[in-house]
Amino acid sequence: TALASLATAVALPFTVPRVLNLIQQAKVSERVTAQLRASEERKEALLREVHHRVKNNLAVICSLFYLQSTHAGDQATVQIFREMENRVHSMALVHESLYGSGNLARINFADYARSLAEDILASHESPGKPVRLKTDLEPLIISVDLAVPCGLILNELISNAFKHGFPDGAGEIRLTLRNGTEGRWILSVDGTHRLSDCPTT
Repeated sequence: TALASLATAVALPFTVPRVLNLIQQAKVSERVTAQLRASEERKEALLREVHHRVKNNLAVICSLFYLQSTHAGDQATVQIFREMENRVHSMALVHESLYGSGNLARINFADYARSLAEDILASHESPGKPVRLKTDLEPLIISVDLAVPCGLILNELISNAFKHGFPDGAGEIRLTLRNGTEGRWILSVDGTHRLSDCPTT
């Protein structure tokens, strides 16, 4: 027992400094972690504000195109302004989706494509000639750099479906997004003209 007490007394001076050193290191590590977390939160807030401002600036451009179209003298010019407005809106919608999501670098393209298609549908809506939208979209998370050009392509496909697929009557647009082979995804827009809904002469 005496030997055990002596061994403890000898070891104690060497153990206490080591424990204190570990506690100090833990406090330093905790402080550094808190600083990094605060820095990350500041960066996230800044990036969110950037997406918000870009979205607002693009929305202003869309409004300018719309106002200019109201002063156009012919339908062809009105159509040009409408197409330009839809293209800018497709980019603004990317930043709007990012601003409202938890991930500021990537978005769910399925949700984005559905929202964009619905907005384009609304802009081309004509009284008495309804065009329905049917979607079959598998979830796909992509980066901003990929979402913007894909959105522009989707805008052109849907706009062309309206321009050439439904010249004088109602119809249906089917939008699909599927996972293909070898990691490739397939996005398709199919416009169907329903002759039974066309006015008879």
